[in-house]
Amino acid sequence: MESNQHKASDPQDSMVHLDLDEDKIMVTSALPCPSMSVGKSVMRKRGRPSRHARGTSLSSVTPEGCKKMEGRSYNLRSDSTILLRNSCLLIADGSTKQKRSWGLDKDDLHIPFFQISDNPREAVDDILMTFGGLHRRIMQLIDVKMASKQLVFQALNLMRKAGYHVNKDKRVGEVPGVKIGDIFYSRIEMLLVGLHSNINGGIEFMSGAFVNKEDKIATCIVSFGMYENGDDDPYTLVYNGQGKVHHKLERGNYSLNQSFIRRNHIRLIRSEPNPLVRLGSKEKIYIYDGLYKIEEKYRQTTKSRSNLKFKLVRELGQPNGIVVWKNTQKWRENPSCRDHVITPDMSNGAEIARVCVVNNIDSEDAPNNFTYSTKLDNGNHMVSANKMCVCKCTSSCLGEDNCSCLKTNGSYLPYNSSGILVCRKTMIYECNDSCACTINCSNRVVQRGSYLHFEVFKTMDRGWGLRSWDPIPAGAFVCEYVGVVIDKDSLVEEDEYIFEPVMYDHGDEGYPHIAFFAIKNIPPMTELTYDYGQSNGSGCRRPKICICQSHMCKGTFG
Repeated sequence: MESNQHKASDPQDSMVHLDLDEDKIMVTSALPCPSMSVGKSVMRKRGRPSRHARGTSLSSVTPEGCKKMEGRSYNLRSDSTILLRNSCLLIADGSTKQKRSWGLDKDDLHIPFFQISDNPREAVDDILMTFGGLHRRIMQLIDVKMASKQLVFQALNLMRKAGYHVNKDKRVGEVPGVKIGDIFYSRIEMLLVGLHSNINGGIEFMSGAFVNKEDKIATCIVSFGMYENGDDDPYTLVYNGQGKVHHKLERGNYSLNQSFIRRNHIRLIRSEPNPLVRLGSKEKIYIYDGLYKIEEKYRQTTKSRSNLKFKLVRELGQPNGIVVWKNTQKWRENPSCRDHVITPDMSNGAEIARVCVVNNIDSEDAPNNFTYSTKLDNGNHMVSANKMCVCKCTSSCLGEDNCSCLKTNGSYLPYNSSGILVCRKTMIYECNDSCACTINCSNRVVQRGSYLHFEVFKTMDRGWGLRSWDPIPAGAFVCEYVGVVIDKDSLVEEDEYIFEPVMYDHGDEGYPHIAFFAIKNIPPMTELTYDYGQSNGSGCRRPKICICQSHMCKGTFG
């Protein structure tokens, strides 16, 4: 998140001029102007912006950003304010007209202003990462403990206003940019990428012309678990039609019947309980399982009800979807049933969950000359005795104004109540040993360690890799990068790379803890990779070829 403070005036600053309508604004031109007084004259001393100034409170943006904005329109509700600051689209949403005040009128919600990529996968990733960050930010601003349906819709409305929505038209078959096995934590995420547009219902259907005849067919189904067939076959599903007692052949049921007749592909999304939340929670994760066809339709009648049943069978030749989920579920419950394990626990009990080593490629044993460590080794280097600020919060930091750790992190705690990182930060300051709060404090996420079930596995062409049996939500703490701290004089030719220090638990003269967080939702059994970033020449001695196979890979590092 960017700061709300205005920077010094720059001759390159530009102001965006808008045509303001009742429910829409159109960016018409970008003109040079100073930015020192921008946004001050249109704000009242107290309360929300004045009625006539709404939508015109602007700060400086780069000329490149202005060019992208010109000619583009944005829909507005009467309770919204849109601002443009530093090439970002900022939307502050809060009004007396709303039935409930969410407390968002005092804080800007920063949505990165980006051009949607022509690469479908990149576009989907960008949309989901932006939505996830926005949703977490809203939760942080109003200080709630759990996500609610209202907050998800708040984020959806802001995304739509910004124009961040891909694959808007309904379609039969695959959706560009969405892969089998992708996971989603809300129906809104599936809507924004065009996978399933029916927010409340389980059946998405569309109208189409078939031999010059208009008809409705089903295009996507969300299974809620209660429709699963009894034999737990991951390649078939018996779907129960819509209706309470007597199912009629109308709406969703009619579209399923027509899909059975016309034999079109139907996308299937399975829903499973989130394994990383408390027992008894109704929170679901949605897994895209690929394309199916309805092979059988029948009616099941009893004394009290008459239900339509549709048997869907998975198309052959597709990557594994729900099969991967079912396998990892079994391994979490009983790690000994995992095949090709050569070391049951690489950590020797040092981690909360065992870290097994798997090799189904060749006969090589576990990595040699490897000492598993969970601590940062500063070696002979002195660590500054200057501790960070100390908070006096009892039990846990709750974001009170007198919390020194809150102030150190820039007026907001870095994590939400679930331990999810709200936004990217150059530096995170967690509570330290001198703070009054306990280890269960919401600002001690990295110190508590990782809760994930990791697996070290042999790859085909790049040595050993790391993946998780658990789904990892965007913003979740994954693991800490630990090792021996060395200085540049100790660096030898054989060293592959070093990292520049970033502060964590001591004063500015100390050494950091490098923590990895998920930048997006990560399905189980996905290899975990990270971006080495830009090098200033002090790290790698020579560029290395990267073969991580990510579509965002730069090709080399160092």
